[in-house]
Amino acid sequence: MGNRNMKVLFIEDDEVDRMAFARFVKKEKLPYDLFLLKTRPRPNIILERKESIVVALDVEITYSLEREGWIREILRHCQVLRKDTELNVEDRIDLAISTSSNQIRLAIEESTSLIRGETLAVNIVERLDDSSQIREISLSAGTVQISLKKV
Repeated sequence: MGNRNMKVLFIEDDEVDRMAFARFVKKEKLPYDLFLLKTRPRPNIILERKESIVVALDVEITYSLEREGWIREILRHCQVLRKDTELNVEDRIDLAISTSSNQIRLAIEESTSLIRGETLAVNIVERLDDSSQIREISLSAGTVQISLKKV
């Protein structure tokens, strides 16, 4: 190596790493310059470290994820309502979904085929006149009422 020092960069090191490195370079009589870089994750990032494994998780809930969550919650309640009304797994239904939230309404409109497929809904409307059970669901953007009847 000649007279040049090694450039060493530790990222998020700990005391054990530094001591091990110091023992190694002392034993090998290696010249070095040590730089320490501390990182701070963005506010929506959870950073966990165990031994040599580092995991970063982005916990930001985007609008797209939020909308998907609304639809999944609506589907879950539809399935519970199917069970509560003692429908058979293969029974087709008419499904009513209503909300005063424009955001939720748009998400429902964009997910109509998914909702139909998951619930076996022949029709999705805003209101059923002869439904015996109505569920109200609270979502982050508003409330949703669902009802169904066997076709």
